[in-house]
Order: sequence, then structure tokens, then C-alpha cells
Amino acid sequence: MFSTLFSAIFLNRFGVNVVGDFSLSFSFVFLYLALLFALRKGSLFVNSQAFFLFLVVTFLACISYLYGQDFRSLPSLFLFLFVYFPFVLEQRKKDKTAQAFFSLFYPIFLFVALAGTFQFFLQFFYNPIWLFDYRPLIPDFFRNRNPMNTVIPFLGFTKSNGFFLLEPSGFSQMMAIGMYFGIIFPISLFFYFLFFLGFLLSFSGTGLILFFFSTLLGLRFTSFLRKYLSLLLFLFFILGSFLYKDSFLLSRMSEFSGGAGLETSSAAARFLNPFITLKEYLFNSPGAFLFGNGPGTITRIPKDYMAHDPVWAKLFFEYGFGGGLFFLCFIWFSVAREHARKDFSTLFFIQWFFLGGHLLSLDTVAVYIVFYKLSTCE
Repeated sequence: MFSTLFSAIFLNRFGVNVVGDFSLSFSFVFLYLALLFALRKGSLFVNSQAFFLFLVVTFLACISYLYGQDFRSLPSLFLFLFVYFPFVLEQRKKDKTAQAFFSLFYPIFLFVALAGTFQFFLQFFYNPIWLFDYRPLIPDFFRNRNPMNTVIPFLGFTKSNGFFLLEPSGFSQMMAIGMYFGIIFPISLFFYFLFFLGFLLSFSGTGLILFFFSTLLGLRFTSFLRKYLSLLLFLFFILGSFLYKDSFLLSRMSEFSGGAGLETSSAAARFLNPFITLKEYLFNSPGAFLFGNGPGTITRIPKDYMAHDPVWAKLFFEYGFGGGLFFLCFIWFSVAREHARKDFSTLFFIQWFFLGGHLLSLDTVAVYIVFYKLSTCE
């Protein structure tokens, strides 16, 4: 388990090149080895109902591929099934899932927070090319080729990406989850502030969204001091963002202002423009609405504007509302069987479904599988 989490974070920029720009992450190699070991020991078993639902998902995904347009991708279909097959498994022991996950992940979160903070401040004294992206130093065969916004200049400096991670947004989301750990588990307030500092230095809007929801969720589970400390930090950040003349928050909000910038801004591409893509290509026929345009098509179909592929958009665009909704039912059934804490499931769902192109993001999904399927396995 630890090797899976370690590789999902620290080997984020490594991968075995399989086809095109796709790289198989080491986290999924270790994940499948851990799953096989847990199955052999009897800590996991195949849930027959979940397996049946997965077969239906496979059938609908194949229908989407056969019905799909010229830009469909067979490797994308295989990858989709490969990534989510572990959700047919179920843990025999289900108690203290969150605590077990916390004990595994907490030291990794702390180290990445330190690395990201050090990376940000070091750039003002020593700023070699590899400080924010050392992938060019990795041999081509073991380099993660997946296109990511790893180096993002902002107001005269570069946003911190946690040094090991691929994007500032991923670093900010990790720090938001780390702060949630600080709310519900008894960790040092110093470490909580370290997570908050890392979140600030990423300058990412997706982290801000996750920070908002983690603060709301955490208000029910913690002591008076930590509850109101978290709320005050969030309000302090919002107030400071509005008062500062080069406000990070205002600059992100202005990206939704419309006009020509709507087609090129990061926020519009992530949260608004996918709706345009769905309107143009998904609602043009009953078949596309039900079965989608085929695996891998959302980034291949030509568009005269920039649009990202968050899970909700990619899932419904490629597999239709028939396949997409059934797939979500399969995930819900599998997760509900584990009796995991609803607050963690809510936070992970917001991150996965809304805040990035995580549908086929191996390292991100590997973390979820460790939480739901391996965290209490011995």
C-alpha cells in the first residue's frame, strides 16, 4: 500500500510510455500487485453484484465505442476499464478506514508541503529549470508524457507545484485535504499552518474550492479551537484576496467575465467551456445523448476554443448519459459497501468529479482505491 501511495506522489512525473502521449504510472503497477496480494491473503474478495455492474459498464462502454465518431480511441476504452476494475473488490475488514488512510498518507502530505514551500521561496535565490519541472532530466522511456501545466508563471514568480507533482492545482488540492486532516485528526497546529502555507503558494482556484468544502465539512467533527481556526483562516484568505491590489481571488474570478477571454482563460476552460462542448456534440442526436461520442473523443474533436475535460464532461461526452449514469451507480455501489466516512467520500467526489481531468488520471484514482479497497488490509 505504501509503495502505491509513494509512487502516486513522488513518482508522479515518471511513467512507462505505452502508446502516444500516454504513460503507465508506477502507482498502478504497485496497486495491482497490492490488490493481488490482498486477494491471496483473503483481505479482499470479489463482490458478485459489483462485478455484474462492472460487466454492464463494460458492455455500455463498448456500445459507446462502436457508436462513436472517427476520433474514438480503443486504448482509451481499455484504460477506462483497467482503471476502474478494482472497484469490483470489497474489503472484509471495514472499521477505521479513514484512520488507517491518515496514518499512511499524513507523513507524505507533510513532506510534500515542505518541498512545495521550499521550492517556492528558493526560486527567488536559485531558479534552475529543473526546480519546477525536472522531467527533461528523466530518460524518455520512463518519463510521464501526459501533457500538464507544470510550470505556471504568476505575478512575476512561478506557482509552487509541490516539486514532485505535475501541477499547482494538484498540490493545492493535496494541501486542502491535508488541512482537512488537521481539522478532524489530532495533528500539530504547526503542521496545519504548513498545509495552509502550501495551499497559498500554489495560487490555485481548484484548491480554493476544495478548501471551502473541506472547511464546511470539518466544522462538524472537531474541537472549538480547530473549528474556528479553520473558519478564520478561510475568511482571512478571502478578505486578504479582495484587499490586495493584485488579488489572486479577483484575478481568478475575472476569468469568468465573458468576452474573448472566455475562450482562453483557465477557469472558463475548466468550468464553463465544457458545457459548450456538450451542447455542440452531445445533444445533436438521441444516440449521442444515450451512448456518447466514444472513448477518448473529448480532447480529439476539433474546437475553436479551449476546453478541459473534467470528469463530469468527459464521462457524459464520451459514454453518454446512459453509460455515464450507470457508471456512477457502479462507483456509488462499490464505495457504499465499504462503509467509509461520508465526509471523506464527499470531499473525494468533489475533487474527482469537478476539479480536474481525473477520469483516467492513474495516480489520483490509485489514491482513492487505496482508501476504499486497501486501507484496512493487513
